[in-house]
Amino acid sequence: MTLRDDAKMTWKKIQEHTGIDFRTCQSIYARTKSNGTPSNRPRTGRPVVFNAEEKERLRLFITRDKRTRRLMWDDIIQEMGIACSVRTLRDVMASMGYHKRVPRKKFGIRHINKRKRLQWCQERLHWTYEEWMRVVWTDESTFNTAGFGHRPWVIRRADEEYHPDCIDERWESGKQSVMIWGAFCGPELKSDIYFTLF
Repeated sequence: MTLRDDAKMTWKKIQEHTGIDFRTCQSIYARTKSNGTPSNRPRTGRPVVFNAEEKERLRLFITRDKRTRRLMWDDIIQEMGIACSVRTLRDVMASMGYHKRVPRKKFGIRHINKRKRLQWCQERLHWTYEEWMRVVWTDESTFNTAGFGHRPWVIRRADEEYHPDCIDERWESGKQSVMIWGAFCGPELKSDIYFTLF
């Protein structure tokens, strides 16, 4: 600016004086005149679809109940009236730690049984290692023999694996299934594996 406006130097003279190509000098001069600085203006970029407030509204909608956890991306966009693509929505949810995952299957537990189990655990909270070694532990797994149905998906964070809204509760039904059962007590005692068709 000084060489051009005050010293009245030509662009060729400025190039010789600074060692910078005169076309670059012209661009810097014009930018400074226009912006008040030789630096480029900060670019605005693509408008943000989801600001912090919109992300929180989206999170609250998704985590509202079992139904919203299982909605397709298209259905979420439609119900919330969001103007974005499925990919954008999926990326935003991923940035908050939410992904579509296969829900864990778990036998449904009625409220009265939940209270009984909690009481059982609280009564044995301070048991010693030796006391626990006298407990017989059992487990079972059930497989449906009537074929495979539609695989459901649920939207959740990694730490919500067993959230009540993120599991598929299984109750008694008329489907034919095979149950596998086994037990152990301490580090050495193990039962046989039993198969039951029902």
